[in-house]
Order: sequence, then C-alpha cells, then structure tokens
Amino acid sequence: MKRTVQFLLIDGTASGRIQAKLDNWTGVAYRIPRLLLAESKDREDLRYCGVYFLFGLNEESGEDVVYIGQARERKNGESLLARFAEHSRSESKNFCNEIVFFTTTTDDFGPTELCYLENRFWQLASNAKRFQLVNGNEPSMGNVTEAKQAELDRYIENAKILMNTFGYRIFEAVVPSSTEYEEKSIGFTLERTARSGVHVRAEGLWTNEGFVVLNGSELLEGERSGLQKASRDLRARLCANGVIERTSEGILRLKEDQLFASPSAAGCFVIGGACNGRAAWKTRDGKTFAEVEASNET
Repeated sequence: MKRTVQFLLIDGTASGRIQAKLDNWTGVAYRIPRLLLAESKDREDLRYCGVYFLFGLNEESGEDVVYIGQARERKNGESLLARFAEHSRSESKNFCNEIVFFTTTTDDFGPTELCYLENRFWQLASNAKRFQLVNGNEPSMGNVTEAKQAELDRYIENAKILMNTFGYRIFEAVVPSSTEYEEKSIGFTLERTARSGVHVRAEGLWTNEGFVVLNGSELLEGERSGLQKASRDLRARLCANGVIERTSEGILRLKEDQLFASPSAAGCFVIGGACNGRAAWKTRDGKTFAEVEASNET
C-alpha cells in the first residue's frame, strides 16, 4: 500500500531539524540534532508527551547505540525538552548526538500508553540487534486494554515507517522475513580450507541493504594477509561479546547475523584475510555472486 510522508525542514536543510508526518495519521515525529534541541522551545508539540530515542556511538567500540525512553508532562508544562535537560547532566548519555521523538498532534498519550510504547519499541530494537541498547533494564509494559493495544500497535507500525525515513533501521531485522527472503534476497555459500586442514562453511544472503553473513556460519580462526582493520576489530569485538564462539574443532562460529557493505567485506570477515567475495560466494547451483549480479542487470 502506498503511503505519503510529509517532511518539514525546520531549518531549511536536511541536516537540521526535521518534522515528519504520514497521511491520515495524527502521529508526528521529529529528528533533532542535539546541538539544535535548545532552539526548539517554541515548538508546541515538543512539549507534548511521547517516546524518544537518543542515538549516538559507543566511543570505545564504535558501535551504534540508542537509549529509549518516555517523556511525560512536567509541572512547567514541558515534556521532551525538560526530560533531555535531565539527561544532559548525566555522563551516561554523553554519547547522544541526535534525538528522535514520537508524539501526536493531539497530545493524547498518558502514562499507560507511554509505558506500552516504550516497552514495545525496546523489544523491537532488542530483537533487531542493529543497535546496542543502553537502557539499564527492559522498560515496564504496564497494563493496557486489548482495544488500546490494537490502537497503539497501529501507531507503532506508522512510527516504524518514519524511523526508517529518518535513516535509522533500528526495528528491522538484518535478515528479511521469510516472505521477503523468498522474493527479494539471494542465498550464497562460501567454503574455505585452511593450510591446517580446517574447513569452514559460511552462509550468506544478498539483501537490499548489503550482504549478510548468517547466524551459524563458520569462520576461520586467526589472521591472514589482507585482513581489513574493520574486519579485525569486528571479529575481536564479537568474540569479546560472545557473538563469536570457539568450537572444539578449532573453528569460530557466528551466533548472530552480521551485515556488510559488500560480499568481499563479508568474505574477509569469514576467512580472516583478503577475499574476492564476488568470486568466492556461490549459489547452490554454483553461480558466483558476480554472475548472479550480471544476470540481474540484464
């Protein structure tokens, strides 16, 4: 179904503050650079109650991080701005460089709705595993009626659309759903035998975002010529986090899907060294990535 998204570039540029709305929906979203938050005091709907996302980077690991919270009305009549003022005094929120805020044009979110939305957004982001969640604990869902839950779930579906248009695919799994997989994605396999005789097999998926090395894929241990720094750092971080495990067979096994910009970057990650991924990744019928790509372009 086609939808219309309306953008308002508040500062006249795409790098400034952006308000977004969808057709036939009372919801409204904002994407605001932290530097410009103080300039938003004149916007009435930024005083409303809603759910917000603090986006930034982990300075040590370079990972994308997010904090998800709710902003309730304060005694001074403010909501988001007052809540973020509290966060700005906390060193744990120093990572934040941009805020995304969801509310409604009618300001009809109360504590019950906010708790449900905060919890569901947290669950969706946690399941997608694209961002490191820095919330201390899972937010409480609260108690909503069945009718209210259905209404809020529709709100969430619209919010997911606007979040994607803001450039944050925080709610989408790296691997598409089974239907999308069958329609839009192509599966590949990479096999490699090390000099020690250790043999590994990795499964990959070409999606509209890039190339995904799938959960359960085997990786060669150690470093080889041409290993990219990004792959070396990623391997080290995933090993430290338990996302890569060492098996008794002397290989590494991946426990979560990982997205890469190209099949070569994915291949480098798998074998721990330089890799021509366009030739190394093959479909079940033996076609290389390069051959599949060429056939798709004709």
